[in-house]
Amino acid sequence: MRITLRFPGGGGLTKKTLWPILSVMAKEDKERFSLFTEIILSCVRLRQDIKDDFFAASLDNKLKNFIKASQCINVAQYHPLLYEINSLLELLNQLEHLEIGNKLLILPCRELLLKDKLSVLRAMKPPETSADAEKKKETLASAEPPAQKIEPEPAVKFPERTRRTNQVREEILGFIRNERRVRTKDILAQFGAISQRTIKRNLKELVGRGIVSKESGKSSTHYSAVR
Repeated sequence: MRITLRFPGGGGLTKKTLWPILSVMAKEDKERFSLFTEIILSCVRLRQDIKDDFFAASLDNKLKNFIKASQCINVAQYHPLLYEINSLLELLNQLEHLEIGNKLLILPCRELLLKDKLSVLRAMKPPETSADAEKKKETLASAEPPAQKIEPEPAVKFPERTRRTNQVREEILGFIRNERRVRTKDILAQFGAISQRTIKRNLKELVGRGIVSKESGKSSTHYSAVR
């Protein structure tokens, strides 16, 4: 069965009219040759479903221009082809918006045309030379912020053991002077963060120096500052 698509002013889309285009395309770009034939067949199916004469004629005309522009074989001729692809895509959007034609037939046409548009845009992009790659590399390098010198963090200086011991001793002595007379358990309760062993060692030191007096009772021991 031969499918014929009538264009305005006579003529049709037949094997005879398409063969010169297909033969050149098959030699130059086999991948696009396959895509081109899929686009034509999809548009023919959609055209047969359109009952509105105006939009049917519009599709005939745009498809004819697309076929003519598809004969391009170099980058300089890609701009007319890109224009005709966009023109067909715009018509498909109108058909879908006005609900003219089957959406299931519009969808594959749009997908194939978008795929063809992408391949054309890639073909129009000039290949990257070694000089371009080097320039791009230099641009990226210049855009990077200068590396910041990371200074090592200063070492934490812990207080000497003797200094810490004197500080604890002064705190205990200050507490005893304020309270005047305190029990051992009062001192332990006041300085809960300090171990019991450390507190008793400092009390013994204060008593030995005669700074604090110690009174031992039956139930508890009291400390008081010596005036």
